[in-house]
Amino acid sequence: MSKRLRSIDLNLLPVLRALLAEKSVTRAASRIGLSQPATSSALARLRGHFGDALLVKNGKAMICTPFADDLLPALDAACAELERLLVFEVWSPATVRRNFVIVMTDFLMLSIAGALQTILTEQAPSVTVRFGAIGPALPGELTSGTVDMAYLGYSEVLAQGLNVEVIARHPLEGVVSSGHRFVTKPPQTYEEFAAEARMGLKIPAALVKPDLSKLSELMGSSRTQIEFSTTHLSLLPALADVTNSMAIVPQPIAFNAAKDRQMFIIKIPGIPVYYELTKYWSHRFDTDSGHVWLRAVLDDLIMTSSYA
Repeated sequence: MSKRLRSIDLNLLPVLRALLAEKSVTRAASRIGLSQPATSSALARLRGHFGDALLVKNGKAMICTPFADDLLPALDAACAELERLLVFEVWSPATVRRNFVIVMTDFLMLSIAGALQTILTEQAPSVTVRFGAIGPALPGELTSGTVDMAYLGYSEVLAQGLNVEVIARHPLEGVVSSGHRFVTKPPQTYEEFAAEARMGLKIPAALVKPDLSKLSELMGSSRTQIEFSTTHLSLLPALADVTNSMAIVPQPIAFNAAKDRQMFIIKIPGIPVYYELTKYWSHRFDTDSGHVWLRAVLDDLIMTSSYA
C-alpha cells in the first residue's frame, strides 16, 4: 500500500462519492446517513487531501470542479469493487454464475447425473458441473482447487493434506459368467480367490502407495491374456462376462451385474475387503458457500441412489 493511500481514511470514499453525485452537502448527508456537520467536516478533509475544492458554488447550487468530474467515474468503480470485496453476500444458487469440476467414479456418475441435471436446471441455472478424469495429477489438482472435489475409493495418497469423508462402505465381491468354474466350485480360501484371472482397474500409480493394499491388489487386473486399461468400474462385469474371467467390484455393482447380465456373485472367502466411497476436497473450500452447497447436493443424491 502506498503512503498516499495510507494517508486517507477509506471511510471517506463513500462520503466523497455521495458529495460528487448529489452536489449538495445536505443531500449527501441524507444519502449516507450522516449529520450535515459531519458531512461538511468530511468535505473539508477531502479538499485538504486532494488539494482541490471538489465542489464550488455556482449561484445557489454547487458544481463539481474539473478534477472532481474526472474523479467520479473512477470513484464509482473503486467503491463498487470495495463493496464486492468486503460485503458478504449470501450464496444464492438461483442467481450466481459458477463452474465446478468434479472427479467421480463412473458408476456413481451414472447413478446421479440425471438427478443432478434436474437440480441444476431448476435451482441453479447458471451453475455448471464438469466431470473430470482420474489421472496422476489429481492430488495436486484437488489441493490447488483446479478440481473442486472427488468421490472415489479411499486412497492414502489422496488423503494426505485434504479433507476426507467416507460416504459409503461396501464389501467387494466377484462376479463371473455362467460358464465360469467358480459357479460350480466356489473358492474356499482367499488365496484361491485372488489367484483367479480377473479384469481390473488401471489405477494411476501416483494414487497408490508402493506397498499395494489388499484392496488395490484385488481391484487390479491379474493373469489375463487380454488387459484393458480402464478406470471405469462399471465396465468390469461386462469385460469379465465376455472373457469368461472374473471382475471384483463393490457390492452394488455386483448386484446390478447379477440382475442385468445374469452373472453370478462370488463372495471373497475369509475376512471381507471393503470399498470405501470417499469424498475429497481442499481445506481452502471449507467455508466456501457454493462449495458447501454443491457438496450437500451431491451427498444427498449419492445417499438416495442405488449405490449408497
